[in-house]
Amino acid sequence: MSQQFTVQTKCKMDLRAFPFDVHTCVLRLSSYGHTKDDITYEWEDQIKPVSMSRSIDLAKFVISDHSIADRKVMTDTGEYSILELEVRFARHHGAYYLQFFLPIALIVALTWGTFCLERRLGLIRCLLCLVALVALLMVYDANADSMPRVAYLKSTDIYFGVSLLLVVAALCENLFTITIRGASQQEEHENLKPDPEQIYKTSGHLSGISRADRISRIIFPAIYIAFHIIYALVCLFL
Repeated sequence: MSQQFTVQTKCKMDLRAFPFDVHTCVLRLSSYGHTKDDITYEWEDQIKPVSMSRSIDLAKFVISDHSIADRKVMTDTGEYSILELEVRFARHHGAYYLQFFLPIALIVALTWGTFCLERRLGLIRCLLCLVALVALLMVYDANADSMPRVAYLKSTDIYFGVSLLLVVAALCENLFTITIRGASQQEEHENLKPDPEQIYKTSGHLSGISRADRISRIIFPAIYIAFHIIYALVCLFL
C-alpha cells in the first residue's frame, strides 16, 4: 500500500552569513510506538528512493543537493529505526548585490573623491561626506524589511558597519582639513607684518594637509578593497 501526503515542517537556520547562507534541513521518518524489532525502515537500493522535481521554484532559495540515510537511534524506551532525508538550500543573493552591496560601495567610493578637491573647498568636502552618510543610512533602511531580524550579527551588518566607519573617517579627515586651514588663516590675519617663522609654520600646516590628502587617497581604497577580499573569503567558508 502506498499513500501520498503533505508535510509542513520547520528548519532551524543560522543566518550569520546572510545573504550567502546555506542551510541543511533534515526530515526524519520513524515509528512512534514500535521499536526496530517490530518495524525496520530502509531505503530501497534498486530504485532512486528520493527525487526532486525540476519544477520546484522557490522565491528565496534554490535546492542545491539532497542525501538520504537510515539510522538506528537508542532512547529510554528502546532502539528505533529512522529514515533521514537531508535537503540543502542555498539562498538567492543576486538581488542583494544590486540593492544593498553595490549602492553602499558606490557611496563609500564617493567620499574618496573629496580627497582630490582643493583645500579651500573644505566645506564642500564635508558636505559631500554628510550627503554620503545620509545616503548610506537610507540604503540600509530601504533594505531593512527584506532582512531577517535576529539577535546576532549578520554579514550584512558587518558590511554596513565597516562602510559606515569609513564614511565617518573620511568626514573626520575633511574636518581636520578645515580646522588646520582655518587655524593657518587666522594666524596669517593676526600677524600683519611678515614673520619668516610664522610663514614657515603656516606653510608646514598646509603641507601637512596635502600629505594627509595624498595618504587618504591610497589608504581608504586599500582598506576597503582588503575588507572586500576578507569579507568574500569569510562568507565563502563560513
